[in-house]
Amino acid sequence: ETAPIRQSSHTYESSATLVILPLNLISQWTQEIKKFMDENVRVCRIVRAQDIRQIDMRQLCTEYDIVITTFYFLRSCKGYVDMVDAALGGSSRTRATLTSWARQLNHNEPVLEAINWRRIIVDEMHDTFENARDMRILSLFNYKSLWGVTGTPNVETEQAQCLYTLLQRQ
Repeated sequence: ETAPIRQSSHTYESSATLVILPLNLISQWTQEIKKFMDENVRVCRIVRAQDIRQIDMRQLCTEYDIVITTFYFLRSCKGYVDMVDAALGGSSRTRATLTSWARQLNHNEPVLEAINWRRIIVDEMHDTFENARDMRILSLFNYKSLWGVTGTPNVETEQAQCLYTLLQRQ
């Protein structure tokens, strides 16, 4: 028997880590997880429309240790964007709308932005700083910890100030 979805006053909660990657790093992260993590680590890849048809909100919140996705999927996958739009009743995808939606019980739609994640890891964070659409998407998420991974840090740029904005929000 699976545990029920833990719900706080604001969102559905998951003890999983959400990893947001560039498209070209999905297989590398998958291989590294297999190589370095315990074989019992439960991984969910959500990178195509068919991936969201195979899971629901309860599964996302309770059955995985690591959930892998991409900014490209979150902003450009027609199946996911349409599902989120329908779930929100046509309202725009804002933090307030997602929080309000998440306060309602018994949602089945796997809306990643409506979950309060234990940790979010963003690989190639420097690219995220330089892409306003990705920064907007990242700002929709709730999390306890946000980790940015980069091999090309430049904390002197204006884009790096986005990190401080995200950190101050939390």
